[in-house]
Amino acid sequence: MRHVKPWALGQSYGYLKKSGRTEKRVKRSAIWNVLFVLAFAVFIVGGILRYSPWPAGETLRHFGSFANCASARMMGLAPARRGQPGYWPWNDRDNDGIACEPYHGFPEALLGGKPQPPNFSCSLGCSQ
Repeated sequence: MRHVKPWALGQSYGYLKKSGRTEKRVKRSAIWNVLFVLAFAVFIVGGILRYSPWPAGETLRHFGSFANCASARMMGLAPARRGQPGYWPWNDRDNDGIACEPYHGFPEALLGGKPQPPNFSCSLGCSQ
């Protein structure tokens, strides 16, 4: 016969048994931990909203567009210029100061439209 450990059967040794008072203490500690985390989060968010250059709604949308351009578009903040809500440097691939600008290139040809040749305008007075 194989030896089965008592805790595998849902039993416990007498000296390992938890009392009702211990369980209440653990629950109380968990509640206080959750309250502390919530208070800390409210403190941080309140500080961010207070010192933000934008209104509270714009600031929350700005942080909602943190991840990528898809989230910035979903928040209605794309394309965003540097200094505006929704602008994050990693969303500005070409570093021109506009994040999440639309790309009008190769994917348009896949949707049935004719591909357009690039428009190289000569602003320095070069001859063609």
